[in-house]
Amino acid sequence: SSLAVTGSTPSLSDAAVELKNALASIKTPWTSSVLLVPPQDYLSLNINLPFSETKGMDKIVELEVQDLIPFELQEFILHYRALGPLTDKTQDIHIGILPRQSVKHVLDLCRSAGFEPHIVTTPSAVLGAIPFLSNNETSTTTAVIIARDSAVYISILIDGAARLDRVIDRRKLIDSNEAHLTREIRQTISSAEQRYGKKITQALLLGLDFSHELSAALGIPVSAIAVPELVRAADNSTALACLGSVFAQEVKPPPILVNFRIKEFAYSPQLREFIRGLRSLVPYLLATLLIAILVSIGMYSLRERRIHQMKSAMHDQIK
Repeated sequence: SSLAVTGSTPSLSDAAVELKNALASIKTPWTSSVLLVPPQDYLSLNINLPFSETKGMDKIVELEVQDLIPFELQEFILHYRALGPLTDKTQDIHIGILPRQSVKHVLDLCRSAGFEPHIVTTPSAVLGAIPFLSNNETSTTTAVIIARDSAVYISILIDGAARLDRVIDRRKLIDSNEAHLTREIRQTISSAEQRYGKKITQALLLGLDFSHELSAALGIPVSAIAVPELVRAADNSTALACLGSVFAQEVKPPPILVNFRIKEFAYSPQLREFIRGLRSLVPYLLATLLIAILVSIGMYSLRERRIHQMKSAMHDQIK
């Protein structure tokens, strides 16, 4: 199951009620979930490190990122993932950054509705599901692009694996026309080509209708694909949620590029499932306790009766 939170609301309680009603409307049984958060404050970048071991990497990643961005990181949460070798001596590390307060707010909302998502990610990250749904179309280096509301999400697939993502907020562009948007997309693709030393050979568009203009601007084939071609019973309005559900499957889910369920926001299913299991056993425990009490009372009464009988017998003999 996958759920998209698309905007803020003035009342946390009202939003929780709305979310609870939305969850109640889901009739299909589900055991895992992916939550897509608004990406307005999302920042992503890729850095090079000489190793990929995660032990002790937190501080190194923070120092490397702090040198690259103009604001302090204390109020932000960083998710990093080693994607594989970039050269013989360096590893490709993807970094996703969100304000801590944003993640806390959305998780507080979910918990108020009785919902505990397994994965908290962004729309651009779930575009990495495309290779697992359409291997033939994404076996080469590909740019996957989808437009939703005022944002355009881009995922760069290198040899069929997501390596880089970007969110373009169309409201922040100097010009709102398609030409400026096309330049931003071209810049993203050019940056990926320079980093990986590979030519992006095609682009896939979901929910956009200027494939011809974009193809001319990029100089590569651009194909517009419909979501039902990838996910059965899906439509354009549920495209991102359907793509997110790929990472929530029970059997061998693919790794997702970004998941902010880390550090203080880490998902802890063990304690949750333990408490849930205890709650389900409460009726049986109460019944067992009641039987034990009744048995104890019965044994005590029987013992007292036997003692009384022995005292009476001894008293009769003494007489």
